[in-house]
Amino acid sequence: LRPDAPAEPRPSGRLRTWALIAAGLSALFLVLLARDLAWWPFHKRPARPFSRAVREIAGALARGGTDGYRAALLALHRAFDTAAGHRLLAADLDTFLATHPEHDASRSLVERFFDASRAVFFGDAPREGETRLPPTELKELAATLARQERAAR
Repeated sequence: LRPDAPAEPRPSGRLRTWALIAAGLSALFLVLLARDLAWWPFHKRPARPFSRAVREIAGALARGGTDGYRAALLALHRAFDTAAGHRLLAADLDTFLATHPEHDASRSLVERFFDASRAVFFGDAPREGETRLPPTELKELAATLARQERAAR
């Protein structure tokens, strides 16, 4: 019998390099995921009032009826108030859009929202607001504002 052949060392530099690159990318993606999901230490990020309003509006409209629509309008009003830092009225809309230019593309829908809100809360026919801005368009407006809010930050 012949003795076993000695093992030849194989170069592992390339494999080690790829393993280090994969580990580095995994760590980077973990940090990005932690930021996106607001895990520690990224849990203190700016408030996103329109993103919160999207969830509240979906729940309010799921209840249905006039009360659900009113609650959805209130949720979006609260989001505008939070974003502006004070109570926002229809007359203040130009100032708000000047300070928040990311929402300027939605100006016409926002004006329709304030018009529908005025009809629901101060008009004689609460159902008139739903014809001016149907619930599906209200939900779409909130989602659009939330997307613009995320893109601006």
